Amino acid sequence: MRFSRFGSGFLIVFLFGALVGVLLSTAAGWLSPLPPIPKQAAAQTGGFTDYEKTIMSVAKSIGPAVVSVRTVEYQRDFFWELQEQRGLGSGVIISPNGYILTNNHVVQGAADITVTLANGRQVKAQSLGGDPRLDLAIIKVPLDNLPTAPMGDSDRLQVGQLVVAIGNPLGFERTVTAGIISALRRTLQGPTAELENLIQTDASINPGNSGGPLVDSSGRVIGINTALVTPSNGGNGIGFAVPINTARSILDQVRKYGKVRRPPWMGIDMAGEISDVALQMGYPQGVVVASLFRGSPIAKAGVRPYDIITHMDGKRITTVDELKRIMRPKKIGDTITLTVFRPSTGERFSTVVRLEETPAWHQAPGDVE
Repeated sequence: MRFSRFGSGFLIVFLFGALVGVLLSTAAGWLSPLPPIPKQAAAQTGGFTDYEKTIMSVAKSIGPAVVSVRTVEYQRDFFWELQEQRGLGSGVIISPNGYILTNNHVVQGAADITVTLANGRQVKAQSLGGDPRLDLAIIKVPLDNLPTAPMGDSDRLQVGQLVVAIGNPLGFERTVTAGIISALRRTLQGPTAELENLIQTDASINPGNSGGPLVDSSGRVIGINTALVTPSNGGNGIGFAVPINTARSILDQVRKYGKVRRPPWMGIDMAGEISDVALQMGYPQGVVVASLFRGSPIAKAGVRPYDIITHMDGKRITTVDELKRIMRPKKIGDTITLTVFRPSTGERFSTVVRLEETPAWHQAPGDVE
């Protein structure tokens, strides 16, 4: 484990301040008698504040439903040799028959998933799939009568309210930290997609917290901890969580299909924006389809490589990010109307793309949609 000089510096300042404080207090004692301790303050030294009681209550009620998630993934190195990679995250039990909510980046690509329950029991888990657009996933253990965590309503959150994070940061299982909601509706670039509507918190979150619950003062899960942003020059990081209401969509899929369905796709492999030179030559602004997958929905709709998409559902688009934003809320089976310009013929036409589930073989997060 690496220790920061910055932290040690704080420790030195603190100890020096304590020493000076002792000397000044002693000198003051020589000059005048110490004031009496108020009876009310003395009575409080043996109890807990309401703030402390709230955190303790949340930790006791939710702690049994928080699990450690350890994964094993196999990848080939530069020399094509198989290498084992181990990962660590957290999760929260959401149903007594073994369904666990966690982050997609915790379990995606894992060949083996082991869950450690609050009582120390280790159980193999099965992945039921995840959605990289939400960075959420569901795993399941073959057990019944498990403790569960109730879900709250993240649409009713307020900036400044108390929150508690529980997880396994750096391998220290069931660690409890507390803070407040610092901001709402934040946007952050996730592992494979831009994450929207995130909860920002100053509750301490570290690697290993991913997938663990962010809980309100009533002991209800209002988010799933997903990311930590730290400044390069030191200082405290900022934690982010996916709102629990966002997770309800994948829970509905598990109830309906028994798994989390892969996101919808059009089938664009690579795309880019129109260059200034092309604009000067008279080409319209839009997104250039550099390559696409054979047999994909967009190929079936008649779009070819180097076609330029100028509008989606009647909205002008000029960047790949705009294309992704329009795609994000879409579901499997939805249709999108594209307005397309074909440079090779100068033709403009409209076509309808019916979105399909992303194929199982499609595992390239860098692809467009």
